[in-house]
Amino acid sequence: MIILLVIIAVFAVIIYFGHRIEKNEEAKKNARSERESKIRRDYATGRISEAEATMRMAEEWGINVIGGLERLQEGEAKQEALSKIEVDQASAVLIKELIAVGRSTRPGSGSTLYLSSSKARAREIGTMLNERAGLDLMLRAHQDAQRALGGASGRELEVAWNGIGEWLG
Repeated sequence: MIILLVIIAVFAVIIYFGHRIEKNEEAKKNARSERESKIRRDYATGRISEAEATMRMAEEWGINVIGGLERLQEGEAKQEALSKIEVDQASAVLIKELIAVGRSTRPGSGSTLYLSSSKARAREIGTMLNERAGLDLMLRAHQDAQRALGGASGRELEVAWNGIGEWLG
């Protein structure tokens, strides 16, 4: 009888710790996924360079990087992260309008109006994109606008959108 109780107790301990180990592994996996998402967002918004994003991802994956990494092709990581974001018809219209707003220039300056007269409309569009699908859609719209208008306009848009949802400009 005592032997039976000991065997049951041993199995109970094994099941208990097995479950705890499984929950711990799941928590680690979720935390890693969140860290990877943050790295992708930081890169997509230009907060970190491509090389820095690559190094951080390599560390997350447990790759020992000695002597640095070869530079990835321009924009490859950014394209991969943002290419998974689906854009519905209404969002596509908003993105096109955002680019049109950015194409408006101050006479003789050649820079966009995201930080002057069109800032309010750019913020309205950013707010609508955020309400539709959050930061990921805003990142996609920013990438499209930056491709169409150039880096300086992209930076102006980042500043104009500061404080909308999770956006930190």
